[in-house]
Amino acid sequence: MYVFFVHSATMVNSGLFPATRARVLAAVLLQPERTWHLRELARHLGLSPSSLQGELASLVAQGVLTRRREGRRVCFQADPDCPYHTELRGLIAKTAGIPDMLRAALQRPGRRTWAGAWLGRVDGEPAATGHLQTPL
Repeated sequence: MYVFFVHSATMVNSGLFPATRARVLAAVLLQPERTWHLRELARHLGLSPSSLQGELASLVAQGVLTRRREGRRVCFQADPDCPYHTELRGLIAKTAGIPDMLRAALQRPGRRTWAGAWLGRVDGEPAATGHLQTPL
């Protein structure tokens, strides 16, 4: 059984990256061993391949991703030699990656999953409402 508590502030785009770049980074960095074909990544993100090309080229130029050709297909993967790979992956996991991590956990067969939300105040004082857990 998995229990998730997601603070609503983490679901909001942090503003550090444009929305498309954050989604690309979340998909690629949270599965660093996976090689993504351009069309496969576009389909996963619900975007057109042409809308990803600029972001992917920029991330390759910055050394965050590697790019290689397999015949007529172009493939991308997280570059483990990037000097800030670990830190960037951690930042993405804490912000833009949360929906993907929840989706992956919920798609695991044979697992009972509980989702929860905590309603409270930022200053640490208890709120009038508590928490809610529900099986999914």
